[in-house]
Amino acid sequence: MNRNSIDLLIFLSLVLFTAAVLSFGVTQSTIDIQLHDTYFVLDKLTFAVLILGPITILIFLPLAAVRNFKSVGTNIALIFGLMLVAVICYSVAEFQASDVNPVNSLGDGGSENSGSDNESKSVIAIRAILAVIGLSALVLIYRTVKIWKDAHSRPSL
Repeated sequence: MNRNSIDLLIFLSLVLFTAAVLSFGVTQSTIDIQLHDTYFVLDKLTFAVLILGPITILIFLPLAAVRNFKSVGTNIALIFGLMLVAVICYSVAEFQASDVNPVNSLGDGGSENSGSDNESKSVIAIRAILAVIGLSALVLIYRTVKIWKDAHSRPSL
C-alpha cells in the first residue's frame, strides 16, 4: 500500500467514526448542550464538524510534519481539517460579534464598558486565528499542487 492509500483509509475511518457517533450516539435531530448559564442547540452537521475537524488536524498534522509535508494524501486531509476548523472559528467569531454589538450600543456614548472591550478583543483574537488558519491552508494548497505537478511531470520508467 502506498502512502496516499493509507491516508485515505485513515481519513475514511475518521468519517465513518463521526457517522457512527452521530447515528448511534445522537438519536434526536439536534443536540442540546448547557454550559453554565448558556444553552446551545447544535444540529447534527455542526456537531459532525466539531468532531471531524479537530480530530483530523490532530492526526494528520504530526503525520504531515514527519513526512515534511511531501505526501499529497496527508496534505489534502490536513487541508480539509483546516477548513473545518476555520468554519468553527468563523462561527464562534460571528457568534461573539453578535453578542458584543448589542452590549456596545447600550453604553453611554463616551463611556467604555471594560466587559465589552474584553469581548471585542476576543473577537479580534479569533479572527486573527482564522486568518492564520486561512494562510496556512493556502500555503499547504500551494505546496500540495507543486508536489503533485512535480510527481506527474517526471517521465516514468
